[in-house]
Order: sequence, then C-alpha cells, then structure tokens
Amino acid sequence: MYVPEPDYLLAMKTLAARVEGTDKQDIQFLIKLMGLTSAEEVFSILETYYPHQQIKPATQYFLEELFEK
Repeated sequence: MYVPEPDYLLAMKTLAARVEGTDKQDIQFLIKLMGLTSAEEVFSILETYYPHQQIKPATQYFLEELFEK
C-alpha cells in the first residue's frame, strides 16, 4: 500500500481545494503537521508538484486567506 508524503498530500488537497467540505481542515492540519508558517511556503510545495499555469488564482487567494490572522 502506498501512503503519499505529507507535502504531496498538501499539494493535491490545495490544488483541489473546495470551500465546502473538509479540504480546508485537512489543509490546515497538514500545514500544522509540517510546521509551515506562510502561504509562500505552501505555494512553493504546490509548485514542486504542479506547473504554475495549472494553479488557479483562487488557490493562491485561498492560501493567503488561511494565513491571515
């Protein structure tokens, strides 16, 4: 059985993020688990697995919103 690494799970969840459902909670859990502290760190991980042109602007806004406090 293959279990993906947390950074890959984070990239997949972030790219597919839906406002409805559990994606936001899953992403927040992975961010905390990995000790990430900024949207830029998450975006960098995302770009490791997916080409920049495949990442929607809404994804970047979603990430920035997660770190606003």
